[in-house]
Amino acid sequence: MKMNTTIESTGNKDKPANNTNAGGRIKNIRSLSERIIKNRSFLLFLLLFVIYSITLQPSYTRDTMPNMYLPLSMIKHGSISLSFFPGLFTAGRPYFSVPYNGGMHSIFGIGAPVFALPFYLPFLLLEGTPSFTTLIYVSKFAASFYVAFSVALLYAALRRVTREKWAVIIALIYGLATPTFATSSQALWQHAHSQFLICLTIYFLVRGEER
Repeated sequence: MKMNTTIESTGNKDKPANNTNAGGRIKNIRSLSERIIKNRSFLLFLLLFVIYSITLQPSYTRDTMPNMYLPLSMIKHGSISLSFFPGLFTAGRPYFSVPYNGGMHSIFGIGAPVFALPFYLPFLLLEGTPSFTTLIYVSKFAASFYVAFSVALLYAALRRVTREKWAVIIALIYGLATPTFATSSQALWQHAHSQFLICLTIYFLVRGEER
């Protein structure tokens, strides 16, 4: 009888502890959700990223070809050469490439491909080269991400130097009523990461003035 009493007593004590832990987790999740909802910079980023991404017809040009393929060359071959993709040279040497040190290289900088690397990491699990269509959309999502991020950073800087209303209006004009939307967010040119870095610099300059 004493053993049964002890077991029952212990079991009763455990239940409130479990309920308390569950209640604490729910409270933490709810608190996190509330902080996210109140974070207008994040909401602005999310809104713009969705808008940029649902324009399913990317603005593809041959100018973006090196930036589409170089991330693959970097993660699969540890190289910045385009020579691993012979399909690019079936009609001769394209204008966006230049021979150097026994290989073919992009005439553009490697900034855009470097910034796009996180979006290409899943291809490490696949053999061969993804389809051209796949690369178009993956590179477009990378551009959309950094451009939307730049809008959020610009808003975060503006709200510290002007009224909230004007910060939102100016950020939306920049994000939706300029070539930021029509061009930068739609394909992996050099624009997306450049605008991201410029807006990041503006944000840090404003924060630096505050402190």
